[in-house]
Amino acid sequence: MQRLKTSATILLPPLAVFMRKGKGLHFRVNIFLTILGYIPGLVHAIWLAAHPDEQTHVIAVPPAGDAATPAEASPPPDSASAMEDQPAEDAK
Repeated sequence: MQRLKTSATILLPPLAVFMRKGKGLHFRVNIFLTILGYIPGLVHAIWLAAHPDEQTHVIAVPPAGDAATPAEASPPPDSASAMEDQPAEDAK
């Protein structure tokens, strides 16, 4: 199967992208690049083959105990009371 994917990448880059990613954005982009020229489509197909799937990336989520709950968070200062605390400037 790997030999088939490698051959498809070299001979027909959109077919190789379709076999790896399906009918998604990458497939449409590769068809567009291949229409512009064989080399851009080939480079895109090789790049997709060399990089791991995007779905395998892990996003770190902090544990539930580390985040402050809305009850613990302090409310934002009232803008009217914050303005009262500032000294007034003298008008000329």
